[in-house]
Amino acid sequence: MKVAILLNRDRPKLRTLGKQVLTASYELARGRRGPSVLPEFDGFATLLDDDPLVLGTESAVDWRALAHADLLVWEWGWTPTAAERVVEIRRRCDVPTVLFPGPLDRFWRELDARDVPVHLAALAATDGVGVMLRDTASVYAALAPHAHVFHLPVPVDVEGFAALACEPAARDDVVLLTAPTRFCGVASQLPITTHVAFRRLVDERPGLEGLCFCYDEEEERQTTAVLRALGLTGRVQVRSYVRPLGRFLDLVKRCRLALALPHAVLQGRTALMSACLGVPMVASEEIETHRTLFPHTTVRWHDVDGAVAACRRLLDDDAFARRVREDARREVEYYAVPRARERLERAVAAIGERRRLREGA
Repeated sequence: MKVAILLNRDRPKLRTLGKQVLTASYELARGRRGPSVLPEFDGFATLLDDDPLVLGTESAVDWRALAHADLLVWEWGWTPTAAERVVEIRRRCDVPTVLFPGPLDRFWRELDARDVPVHLAALAATDGVGVMLRDTASVYAALAPHAHVFHLPVPVDVEGFAALACEPAARDDVVLLTAPTRFCGVASQLPITTHVAFRRLVDERPGLEGLCFCYDEEEERQTTAVLRALGLTGRVQVRSYVRPLGRFLDLVKRCRLALALPHAVLQGRTALMSACLGVPMVASEEIETHRTLFPHTTVRWHDVDGAVAACRRLLDDDAFARRVREDARREVEYYAVPRARERLERAVAAIGERRRLREGA
């Protein structure tokens, strides 16, 4: 099968290749095979095609190559760019199309109302919607009743990531507080609840330290300022997000536990990585992935008391911590690459059948 993937960026092939080379080089230098598929949108194309056609919203389309594609995968961004490109593709090339919608709540917070018509037109041009969370399937089924809606969480190379894990006894007294987006303002994930819970925890256990990552300089400035106001300067290490993914995992795999209480509707990739690495996690129950992987240690995103109590139990009860790790490792298999490939193959077959029925009608 020939798969095309539309990325919301310029020079998409160069950036995708660069990411692959950086990942492979890092793993090779450490004598490891590395992940076969990265747990992100780009990975969907390689589930069915080892050498997919990579397109960009800011680049010219190779229409001749796209005409030979059997499937186009695209990601719904809150700007109109990707939607406009999909409408253009459907007008010029009738390739079966699958949408990966991304974060539902952030999309509608960021969306300009003037762009709604083009987004709905792009939905109308789409044959299937692969929702990252089953909870959100009904939203897309209502928005695009003609489309085949199915569960398509990001693919995870479970075995590859699990091979990086270290023994629990060898871990440091560090709590992974994951990556802030913003502590306040547009598109905030409200990570302040995570850090307030951590402050309560370190008041009881002065030997604990925190670790969080920031994606850009503005986020780092805001994070540093808020942590200073919370009295956590020197207790939480703030680092720039590191790439490739293997380098990030080598840093976080030695954490004693993870604590993350976002309230947004997102995939929960930190939970996926924690499950693979055997790092127990206290997480917000609003996110489906959290509930699936860590059902014994999920709390409401604002339940600081519950989060601190769950952290205490993980730190003090070795049998409970082992059960949490083992349950998460078992459940994360649902997200493994072979299962993701099967889901996408079934969806492609269902889309093909729907198109055949429409054409015969």
